[in-house]
This record gives sequence, C-alpha cells and structure tokens, in this order.
Amino acid sequence: MVTKNSLIVLVLLVVAALPMSAATGILDFRVRDSFTHHPIQAVIKGEGPQSFSTPTNAKGNTRINLPVGDYLLQISASGYSELRTHYLVENGKTTVGGAFLDPQTLPEEESRAILDPLLRTDYTLLHEYVVDAKTGDPISGVKVSFINAAMNTQTDLNGHFVLLVPTPKPENPGGVGMDTLMYEKPGYKTLILRNLAVAPDEMGPSAVDMEKGTGALDRDATHNLMRKDSVSGPTPQPEISGQALSPQLYSWLGAKGSSFPVGPPRLQCQHRRASSFQTASRWVTTALYPIIRSFAQLGIQLSR
Repeated sequence: MVTKNSLIVLVLLVVAALPMSAATGILDFRVRDSFTHHPIQAVIKGEGPQSFSTPTNAKGNTRINLPVGDYLLQISASGYSELRTHYLVENGKTTVGGAFLDPQTLPEEESRAILDPLLRTDYTLLHEYVVDAKTGDPISGVKVSFINAAMNTQTDLNGHFVLLVPTPKPENPGGVGMDTLMYEKPGYKTLILRNLAVAPDEMGPSAVDMEKGTGALDRDATHNLMRKDSVSGPTPQPEISGQALSPQLYSWLGAKGSSFPVGPPRLQCQHRRASSFQTASRWVTTALYPIIRSFAQLGIQLSR
C-alpha cells in the first residue's frame, strides 16, 4: 500500500531527476576591419562555462546562445592579426559585442606610394573611409566638405576619399586650427562635426559610420581634454559591473586594462623624408586624430 509520505518522496525523486534548465544569455558579436570598418568573416573561439567556435557571416556578424558567465574570446581571420577579448553573458539578456581586427597589410589606396605625392606644404591631407553604420558596407558618393575651407570631394566605390585643404591657422600660438567637417548622402543622416582640430600635414586614416535616415547629427568634435567642462569619455568596451578582472585575465588579454584595440592599426610607417618636426607632427596626428574621431563617433552612438 502506497502511503502519503512515500508518494511525496517518489514525487521529489522524479523532480530531482528532471534536467534543470541552465541559465542562458545571447552573445551578439560583430567583427570589422579596424582600418576601413568593413565587415570581416572571422572565427570566434570562446572559453568559459561552455567552449565554442563559431564563424561570422559575410557581414561579420554571429549570434550564439550560451550559459551565463565570463568568456575569453579569441578572434582570428586570414590576413589579420589575432585579437583577444572577454565578455560577460548574463541571464536572459543579449550581450552586444564587437571587435576590430588589424589588417596585416595596408590597402593600396592608403599606401605611401599613393598618399605621399599628394602632400603639400601648409596643406592638410584628410583620408578616410565612410561606411554604413549597421552593415559596415562602404558608401560611395558621399559628399565630404570642409565648410570654412569651402572645399569638398566624394567617396569612391570603396567608400574611400582624400581631401587636400589649406591648414587653418590656430587662434593661439602653438595651437591647432579648427574647421567644420560635413558628410552628406541622400538616404543617410547628414553628419556634422564642428570645431574639428585640423592638424598640419596629414589626418588619417580613419573610418566614419553613417546612419540611414533623414535629418542631421550635429556634434561638437572638440576633444574632451580641450573642453572647459572636461569629463572622462565613455570606454569602447565597458568593464563588467561589480567584477574586478583577475591578473590571469589581464595576462591572457596581453594588455592590462584593455580588452581590445579600437581605431586604425599601427601600420602608418614614416617612410617619407621629413624634418623632425614634420615626423613628430605626423605621429601626433596619427595618434590623436583617431582618438578624437572615436569620441565624436561614440557621442553620436550613445545619444541615439
């Protein structure tokens, strides 16, 4: 005869034998070329609560359901330097992540053989790529204008352009001249960057993301360190809230306090014969311009 107590025990045993549904979240990841911002077909290997290996599609995207926890990611693609980063997958949430891979060779249009003949004394050469913010596809026919200099050009089929303008005079000795830079294309929101520091000699390479739609995104491109109300800008990949990264994780990442490099790769070599001042000027331009542009672009994305 089955008693009440034995029935309860039997039910508990059956419940205990049932598989428990593990807490899971989604990792939505995008991989792009750090030089052009074009999408990359890459392979992402992850180690954490669950090991995995997944490719990105032609648009550089992948989406995978994973048990919650912190994951070490190793991202690789043919012709690119490998990159390591980490992400936290949270229960019931979609973690949106991304990485820029550095190409091992320069695109032809960014080679010194192409750019050096364009350089002129007292002029600034701006060279960039313009891409769709969502897909990373190059946008041709974008009108790029320096407003004060009254000079403009258009992007080619690769979304690339070069624009040579007179270097604006700084307001203060030892300072940097300013201008307003505008990107226009039907079907996309006009992007206006005011108070953009125009360094002497050369600016670039970099990439600009344009959003589909109408209207304009009007932004003050003054670098945070030059603002009177200067505040710390947003980090490209925020730290995991409430979690201190271990020395082992820093060692695995290969750089303390950094999860992945953002902006153009360090491929700009000083092949051109130049004075010490010109070389220093190009180095400062190469180092600071992508940072200034990144803050302007981050401000645009965060305000959406």
